[in-house]
Amino acid sequence: MKTLLLTFAAIFTLCIFAIAPAANAARPFKGMLSSEADGPFKEIRLTAVRHLLNFRKETPLTDEQKSQVKEIFRTHRSEIKTQFEKSREARQLMQKTVKEKGADDVATKAAAQAIGDAARERALLAAKISSEIRPLLTAAQQERLEAARAEIDPLLGRLFEEAAE
Repeated sequence: MKTLLLTFAAIFTLCIFAIAPAANAARPFKGMLSSEADGPFKEIRLTAVRHLLNFRKETPLTDEQKSQVKEIFRTHRSEIKTQFEKSREARQLMQKTVKEKGADDVATKAAAQAIGDAARERALLAAKISSEIRPLLTAAQQERLEAARAEIDPLLGRLFEEAAE
């Protein structure tokens, strides 16, 4: 179960870091992951955490499911590690390039593209892992995940709307 919770937390984190740069470009968030976060981001974070904590209680996994999920993550461990490293390197390159060359330089645009590429790869990896886990879940467990997504998606929409204002 710990593995499943960590999985959901990792996927959530991957998704948040995929959307945060786009939203941050329009309007920076105060204390993005702290208790000082305002508006819809705080609501998204709190809703996701609530779902993560309640999932275990509301839809417990069988020992067999836990074992299978653990194996899926074991097989993807190196991909996940590589993805986090690529993302970190892309962010660091972007910070360095902006400092040295400014926001409008060709090198900065290439660094921004690398961040976008890493975000795409993160999303695809999360989808790949999710597509392997989903068939292991019962209909009730899948419904619970869909309910969580249905609650979080409108919050993400609101986040982007506010960022565009």
